[in-house]
Amino acid sequence: MIFNINIVIEDIEKIVKELKKKYPFIKRVYARSSYQRIDKAYEDYILQFYEQTYFSPTLENAGKSCYIKRNYQMIDNCTYCVFYYDKNYKAIKNGTKGSLKLQESRKSGTKIAYEYALKKKKVIFNMCINNKNQIQKD
Repeated sequence: MIFNINIVIEDIEKIVKELKKKYPFIKRVYARSSYQRIDKAYEDYILQFYEQTYFSPTLENAGKSCYIKRNYQMIDNCTYCVFYYDKNYKAIKNGTKGSLKLQESRKSGTKIAYEYALKKKKVIFNMCINNKNQIQKD
């Protein structure tokens, strides 16, 4: 089930705060894709915005795929998925001489996560609207 919502990013934090009042069990969790161990100052900084932070040991030697694996774990461990996914976005890859080129075949990390959430039949809330101020539809 997918809900496309006409909203701006700045409002998401307000919405989450309001939802937490009604549903106090909601947690904002910062799942780190790097830095298995962090110092207290960095943890304190993260916890100003989130209720919890963690690093999954399965990501320790994941290399470049750590972000994808982290996203899969977050999706596997939730009931609802909130995305800001623009279906019209084209991922950009560095060219051979440092210039940027559009790579139509390359998927963004968000697209990979979004498609995984669809495959897992998660309830998805997509907060993105397209350039014409219309809700995107699947």
